[in-house]
Amino acid sequence: MLTDFQKLKIRHYFKLWDYERRGYIDFGDFMQLTNRILHIKGLSPDSAEYKSMVAYTRQLWEEVILPFADPKNEGKVSAEEYLRFAEHMLPIAKAMADRKEPDPYGAAFFQMMDTDGDGKVAYRDWAAFILAWGIKDHLVEHFTRMDTDGDGYITLDDLMALYNQFLFSDDPSEPGNYLFGALD
Repeated sequence: MLTDFQKLKIRHYFKLWDYERRGYIDFGDFMQLTNRILHIKGLSPDSAEYKSMVAYTRQLWEEVILPFADPKNEGKVSAEEYLRFAEHMLPIAKAMADRKEPDPYGAAFFQMMDTDGDGKVAYRDWAAFILAWGIKDHLVEHFTRMDTDGDGYITLDDLMALYNQFLFSDDPSEPGNYLFGALD
């Protein structure tokens, strides 16, 4: 069962995907975000990375989101359906995190954030990524909180720790709670 704080975070995350504020998300929402990130990265539609990110987006939508979050087979997911999806998926994700299993979606997410492809996410990378989500406030403050060792960047391991905090922590002060901007 999701805690109230987890529900707050999941609703916040859902709103970021629901870019047009229609009350539901569909594949078009996923592609809008992907296209904004691809534009920021300056990738050509013919590049392998571009094709990989589009394939990842399609796979995430078709193989992970829809089968568990769209019980009516409408091709769209409401906020409440997304919460039920999270309630189903978070225990699986937690078990994987506890076993320190590699997370292929986390790696793909990191690739999206690493806008310059140098294998780490500096402030400029994260800011470009988060601006693609429409978040504009307190970017420096949020990145500084997440850069817990103060080295100026986030590694894949750092990102996975932050993402796990976002998903599982009930402590509002955890730095991972700022991964997707301030919570509503």
